[in-house]
Amino acid sequence: MYGRELTPIFQEANDLDVTGASYTSACQNLVSRKSFVVAIGSGAEGAEPCLAKQFHVLTLDAYGGPAKADIESASPYLWEVGPSVDEVLSNFAIWADQHNLLKNQVLGLYAPADGSTYGNIQEIVNATFVPQLKKLGYHLAVNYAWSGTGQSDDAIAVQKMKSAGVTVVFIVTGLSEPAGFQNQAEQIGYRPKYPAPGYALGSFTDATADVSWNATAEDGNLLFAASWWGPWSARRPAAAAGNATVQECLDAYEAGSHTTLDVYNDDAKISYLLSECSNLDVILQAIINAGPKLTQAGFISGIEAIRNMRTPAFPSVSFGPQRHEGSDTWLSAQFNKNRWQPSNDYINRFGNPQPWWMVL
Repeated sequence: MYGRELTPIFQEANDLDVTGASYTSACQNLVSRKSFVVAIGSGAEGAEPCLAKQFHVLTLDAYGGPAKADIESASPYLWEVGPSVDEVLSNFAIWADQHNLLKNQVLGLYAPADGSTYGNIQEIVNATFVPQLKKLGYHLAVNYAWSGTGQSDDAIAVQKMKSAGVTVVFIVTGLSEPAGFQNQAEQIGYRPKYPAPGYALGSFTDATADVSWNATAEDGNLLFAASWWGPWSARRPAAAAGNATVQECLDAYEAGSHTTLDVYNDDAKISYLLSECSNLDVILQAIINAGPKLTQAGFISGIEAIRNMRTPAFPSVSFGPQRHEGSDTWLSAQFNKNRWQPSNDYINRFGNPQPWWMVL
């Protein structure tokens, strides 16, 4: 590019390392090899503070769902191609109202407490989703914060929601939620509506669907998605209907790995691929925009110039001097316990991407 050869280097980190030592080691290795820009893979987000804040390495993450404060604290070296959890939750309330999930309903919220394995999500929920509900003229009859994974709270929360006559339960999903709540509710014949926000690429993945959802309880529910996943025209080899940007990413992987991707069996792998292709597409466009003399300042100006760019994971991304998260659009989705075809997935996006109402 401009006569310059771009050389990729790779470094692994252990996403199960609770000490953080693996992330620090990966970061230091990339710094020692004079990495100009780093594309973070799903699960390696723990290296971002070291790279962007400590060593000021240009860093991109396309998985989606970080806290806006975490993105901004590393500015201008950290860029999120997807949306922040703050942006998703603010817009989630408006989406719910637009889809008649608030009017004449009794509302409940079930989300992790701060200090749990999900970070400060309660603080974010109460700064975004809850006040947005109030602006729209609604309130929560029950606002229950779970601890840990939620399992010890599920039965108690179900009883509180049922006793209060809650008809719509908003559950900020974790690995085993809303399934834990739904399993308890099904045992006593309580079945409210369960709309849910998907703020990261893995939020609505079938790779963990049987753990995350009770299919009978969730059947037919509408969901709020921040990323692309379908429609698919074929399951194997994975064929993205009318989306050449996605198909180019999948075809490149299949050609390089000499494998064939299956939408259902390779659900998690494809989600990861779409994330990394999105990172790389943005990086390449920023380098093109920066021009022949590549510097950090030129790259930053190059990424700030990106507008309405289609990526595999997100239908449109835009950046700017005050805009460090790229995703411009959301999609509605629906859960089907009998599974959508040809993908065989529980969750299917539908309709055209729509712009955020609130861009934070």
